[in-house]
Amino acid sequence: MYSQYLIQLAIALSKYNHLTIKTFIMKKLHVFTLAFFVVCITNAYSQTFLKDGGNALGAPGTVGNNSNQDFGIETDGTIRLNVQADGDVGIGTLTPSAQLQVKTNASGEDGLRVQILGVTKLLVDDGGGVSVGSLTTPPANGLYVAGDVGIATSLPTSRLHVEGSTTSTSPVVDIDNNYTSSNSDVGGIDVTSTVAPGYGYGVYAEGGWRGVYGFGNGTTYTGSSTGVYGIATGTAGTRYGVYGYASGGTTNYGVYAAGNMAYTGSLFDVSDRKFKSNINYNETALDKIMMLKPATYTMKTEEFKRMNLADGLRHGFIAQELAEVFPELVAENVFPEERDENGKITDEEIRYQGVNYIAMIPILTKAIQEQQQIIEDLESRLAALESTSNNNSGKAASSFTSASLEQNAPNPFSSTTVIRYSIPSGASAFLQLNDARGSVIKTIPLDESGQCTIQAYELAAGNYTYSLLVNNSVVDSKQMTLLK
Repeated sequence: MYSQYLIQLAIALSKYNHLTIKTFIMKKLHVFTLAFFVVCITNAYSQTFLKDGGNALGAPGTVGNNSNQDFGIETDGTIRLNVQADGDVGIGTLTPSAQLQVKTNASGEDGLRVQILGVTKLLVDDGGGVSVGSLTTPPANGLYVAGDVGIATSLPTSRLHVEGSTTSTSPVVDIDNNYTSSNSDVGGIDVTSTVAPGYGYGVYAEGGWRGVYGFGNGTTYTGSSTGVYGIATGTAGTRYGVYGYASGGTTNYGVYAAGNMAYTGSLFDVSDRKFKSNINYNETALDKIMMLKPATYTMKTEEFKRMNLADGLRHGFIAQELAEVFPELVAENVFPEERDENGKITDEEIRYQGVNYIAMIPILTKAIQEQQQIIEDLESRLAALESTSNNNSGKAASSFTSASLEQNAPNPFSSTTVIRYSIPSGASAFLQLNDARGSVIKTIPLDESGQCTIQAYELAAGNYTYSLLVNNSVVDSKQMTLLK
């Protein structure tokens, strides 16, 4: 169209004879022609890369400049996207400080929204929060995730699944609560799982060494500090504040305490008949009780400091000695090893013999019952002897003055023991041996003063009473103990 105008103008000027005006117009025409040519070339170039409706290129094309200058795209006189000379891209800002920086300039305007097949999968909203997998408004400056989250795993099996490193000894999750206000209980982790009454657990922890490690660091606080604190409440059913279960090991403890134990309620052992078999009521106890060696002692608290042993004077038994009489009341125990933060053992486990003192209660009860029976039998025998003695008082009196009984030696004994005695000449005398229940085990007739030997193989281990009787009256009685 512009070329047609130029041709018509040239024909008109050729017919015009005023030289000066003609020359001036021709010079201006040359300038106009050159400017027109530049515009056409520029227009042709721009249509190659920015053509309305698109363009067809025979080779890759570019938009921008070859100089060290920013390149911007603007609308309505405002640059909306700016590519800096160093390659950083800013949307809504001319001075991006990152490879890509998006800046919103209006209140209520979201910073970023990514859709896949028309569904929002990523949203950075005007409150600074990020929503993943949903258009749901996230918490201010927080994170909302619609699906499961996997850290170091692409196949999470829970709402949050964290896989630890195979080369690092650092914790998989490290949570530090740095709240510094005083007189406030602020938790590091707050977990709630109340799916329905009777269902759900707050924390499930599994470890190759320790499932849950609780450490109450009270520092200078003068009140109490608790490593693990358990509470169970409700309006029905059974509640367990802390439940411990251990099985499968050589030694198993549902609960193990390194230090004193105390309770304000009652302590119950399993004693229901439905759990028991091989019940025996005829087991004797007094003989064995008499073989025990109660002792007083103090614990080596400094040598075994990490075990937190009890201070002060103690009363009890030596486990190895008790095992000779009641082996079922003694068992091997294990104090656990200690490790550092990297899992390296710093103190080895301590193995030791422990005593089940509570199980001594029924044994002592049985021994008291047996002893009471002996007392009652002896009272009956004493009454009978006193009656006989009254009938033979004169004869017995003369007999007692020259009769005596000595303590057996050795006592206790395990092989043989000797009993020495003296009796008046011509008296009717005998040595009577009774067991702990008062039953007569053996009677030895005596003709004159002397001694007799008791062989261990003739008797069972236990405590015995031997008496010297002269003219049917008891002169003296002694106790002896047989150990095997």
